Amino acid sequence: MIHQLINALTDDAEPLCPPETRHIARLAARNGTPERDVLDAYRVGHRVLEEALIDAVPDAADTSAALGAVRLGTRRLFDEIEHLSQLVVVEYREEAEAIMRARGPRQLRAVRAVLDGERPASLDFYNVRGDHVALAASGPESERVVRTLVRAVKAPHCVVRPDDELSWIWIAVPRVDVVVAAAEAAAESDCWVGVGEPARGAKGFCDSHAEARMALRVAAYQRRSVVRFSAAAPEAIALADIEASQTLIRRQLGDLAWPTRQAETARKTLGIYLGCGSNARETARRLHVSSRAVAYRLRHASELLPPGTDAGALETALALRLLETLGTADPEGRDQRP
Repeated sequence: MIHQLINALTDDAEPLCPPETRHIARLAARNGTPERDVLDAYRVGHRVLEEALIDAVPDAADTSAALGAVRLGTRRLFDEIEHLSQLVVVEYREEAEAIMRARGPRQLRAVRAVLDGERPASLDFYNVRGDHVALAASGPESERVVRTLVRAVKAPHCVVRPDDELSWIWIAVPRVDVVVAAAEAAAESDCWVGVGEPARGAKGFCDSHAEARMALRVAAYQRRSVVRFSAAAPEAIALADIEASQTLIRRQLGDLAWPTRQAETARKTLGIYLGCGSNARETARRLHVSSRAVAYRLRHASELLPPGTDAGALETALALRLLETLGTADPEGRDQRP
């Protein structure tokens, strides 16, 4: 292959496509060698060959001609290494995907058995007893997003695909922020990702997975690329029974849930007011209005609530939050989702 590369350093040579490159890339994928490590090996080889060409210049009879040849050679060398690197990436990923397809059904059955408690909590391809952050991804682009995500985190992981547009993922890291950041960086349209909370051991394997699936429902419902369970736990629980949650919204908020501009303004003001600890001055600052305007809006919100409802109650704050996600029905029964 080295001789092929040297012979290719001429203007009229065709780009290299040696079988050794294909074989090495596929062998690396089978052995679990990271793709980056394979590419780094080519970069090191590039540097060694480039330095060898430069070192040969002083020994040449015509150093000026030799220097010109080295310039041409290094330029061609860069092009060839770039071409080989692209070939490596294609071959490596095709082999990795073929391996995943072959192993996928067996691994999915094993994972389901652990989740269902049908077998001892162990897998021969992932350490169930360690730290986990589970994810669930769905959508037409989910497979590509998951590949990008796990490459970015660079940690042991388990990926199974219950169907063509759904992936379940476990990554062996204790820090969820690293996983969320990687998921957000990899995010694309037509893909939604739910992230569970960090957990440890077999129970954590199951718990984080359940949270990831609930967070995925919120992400898909709200059309958000990435949702972490702890940031949307009320919405995740509410989506388990949408009808009951909408009933809670209507009973707790009454006319304040109506899809009118005045009710919307009152809801927004009350929501911010409750979110900042019932501080009217801070509410005014956040809304860029006067304290008098805040007082008026809060009074109007209280008038729209059902008789006897406490505007500052926890249930009111929860209903306001769920309304943003689920919507409610207007007086004529039509669904009104924000």
